[in-house]
Amino acid sequence: MVTLQLGKAIARSVDLADFGFGELSPVAQHIAIKGLENVVKDTHAGITKKDNPNDYQELSEAAVDKKLAALRAGDLRTIATRIDVAAAVKSAITKLTFEEFMASKTPDEQAAFMAQMAAMSEPKKKKA
Repeated sequence: MVTLQLGKAIARSVDLADFGFGELSPVAQHIAIKGLENVVKDTHAGITKKDNPNDYQELSEAAVDKKLAALRAGDLRTIATRIDVAAAVKSAITKLTFEEFMASKTPDEQAAFMAQMAAMSEPKKKKA
């Protein structure tokens, strides 16, 4: 179980396995937690004390619980699309891993690696 911090007075304990995650390294777990927090925080960002002076806390908590339930069910709605929650976060983990990989290399090694990647992505020339 991990605790998601979802606002000044909103926190929820969740099991990452409920969202499709298996065993995670500490870095991957951190990214999964932050990714979930960001997605869920967005659901109640527009519920303000100014607009809802009497019940903004309850409305915010209801929005958080509804979003967490949807995510557990595998629903992540975007513009006319649904995507897999675990796949979206794994993509972020892959990007971080690439950035960490590149940071561990010298500038010459980085340049050589990028040149190799560029060469691999060029279309193959047909033989005459």
